[in-house]
Amino acid sequence: MLLIPCAIAALVLPPAPPVDRVVIVSVDGLRADALEGSSLGQLPAFGRLLQGPHTLNARCDPDISVTLPNHVGMVTGRMMLGPSGHAYELNTLPLAPAAGGLVRPSPSRYIASCFDVAHDAGLSTAAIASKLKFTLFAQTWGDEYGAADADPRGGDNGRNKIDTFTFAPDMPRVTDAVIDALDTLDAPDTPDTPDTRPDDATRGLVFAHYALPDSVGHTTGWTTEPNQPWMASVKAVDDELGRLLTAIDTDPKLNGRTAIVLTADHGGGVPFGTHTDQDALVNYRIPFIVWVDGTEHSCDLYATNSGVRADPGVDRATTHERVTAPIRNTDAGNAALQLLGLEPVPGSVYGGESLPLTVTPPATPPAVTSPAPVAPRAGS
Repeated sequence: MLLIPCAIAALVLPPAPPVDRVVIVSVDGLRADALEGSSLGQLPAFGRLLQGPHTLNARCDPDISVTLPNHVGMVTGRMMLGPSGHAYELNTLPLAPAAGGLVRPSPSRYIASCFDVAHDAGLSTAAIASKLKFTLFAQTWGDEYGAADADPRGGDNGRNKIDTFTFAPDMPRVTDAVIDALDTLDAPDTPDTPDTRPDDATRGLVFAHYALPDSVGHTTGWTTEPNQPWMASVKAVDDELGRLLTAIDTDPKLNGRTAIVLTADHGGGVPFGTHTDQDALVNYRIPFIVWVDGTEHSCDLYATNSGVRADPGVDRATTHERVTAPIRNTDAGNAALQLLGLEPVPGSVYGGESLPLTVTPPATPPAVTSPAPVAPRAGS
């Protein structure tokens, strides 16, 4: 895959594209090397998504390489640990809210998400997940425990930051629910939350989670050779992404007005059948891909963000980054908000004011150069 550095002249950012809908796609357990070399020829949808700003050398949370904490990071812009961390470390079905089943470092400290920003601004929101433990999202940002509306520009849209939460245990149902959400995005209109946002009734944020590569990896291992079960699971995700792209291409409401931010919670393979070794490259190296329909210019996100983000090579980056950090899955929520022309999540770090990330594609294709390959590390 050819990466093209996208130059930024005098740090003047290009204007945000006219995007109405953004889908954050998380592919659970997707190793970045599955999208390299000859494998990519069998993955046409991933290949198309890679015709946008991206890196195949992003990182998961440096302190934990499991599902729920990393997904909480995606939507909050925070790592798990540290003064600004989200502090949620369980990876099981959430407890009842009163027993701690909320993303709250303390009972009085609310942690906002990308759903908060989009919903409070008057956009519609949806979350579709293929693991039941994602009910954590519905509990934390639902109508009982979500914060009061913090954005007066969209009227008072209530506490329920996720308009529609769907548990879809198989991938076709995930895709069907995403396509349905994109096609029917509308502001809620009930006696308690009257529709005050006609101008934004077709704008929205959708989160989609595909679990199959993680499930197969835990059963048969993360074997990246062709015709092995794990690569077949990645091909099955590619087929679903192809259906999603076809829906975008063929719907006049979506065509040219839709963006996708795709990443993973972790990779996998060390130890065999799991991903808990935080020092193994195959576990912590993940993709981060931004695709904006109609502006398909492949470029290297590290080059785009030179000076504020640093390519870590093969190393596991630390928790205490403040100036030059790697790109992480934690950037996903704020990347989506940026594409929608909205502010970052309040209190967030990745993609926020302290560690910004420019994800808007260049107006014209930049000059072609060759990227430095990611070399394997011994023992990984």
